[in-house]
Amino acid sequence: MRATPFDKLPSRERHTAIVAELDALVRTIPPSRPLYSKELAEQIGTSVRTLHSASVSVVGMSLHSYLRLKRLTQVRLQLLTGAFSVKAAALANGFWHLGDFSRVYRRVFGELPSQTRARAKQCKQLDLSPPPCPDESKLTLVSLSSPSFPRQHSRSFCPLWPIAPVCVRSGN
Repeated sequence: MRATPFDKLPSRERHTAIVAELDALVRTIPPSRPLYSKELAEQIGTSVRTLHSASVSVVGMSLHSYLRLKRLTQVRLQLLTGAFSVKAAALANGFWHLGDFSRVYRRVFGELPSQTRARAKQCKQLDLSPPPCPDESKLTLVSLSSPSFPRQHSRSFCPLWPIAPVCVRSGN
């Protein structure tokens, strides 16, 4: 077996470095292309078993589950834009069996992909730009996830609530 740059690191640091290398490698691969653990391990310079162990150690899930979650997250981001159909987003990210994709998506995110897309489109129809602040010195721009944001406008305000800013009165 050949020496790798990870061999001299302590186990936890070695696993973290391997997962970082995996993440960098996966970013360079087209999302629709199948991922094979043997190919990934060879390109990283480690064994499949070590790659799997690193994944479990660092992210708490199997290599296959981690890679699937990364792709599911990418699909979710595309659906949240409202610009992609469910089928287009799934196929573009390597999910060829749409029934399985929908089942796994629902298990991970708690809703169907079509529900994610519908909420995103509904939110786009709302005007989420901050209201004009009449006196900038007395108003502060905060995120909806901020503790100073009034509770009655929490999650029900918009499904994309952490990214929609609003003006609220400051203490002065």
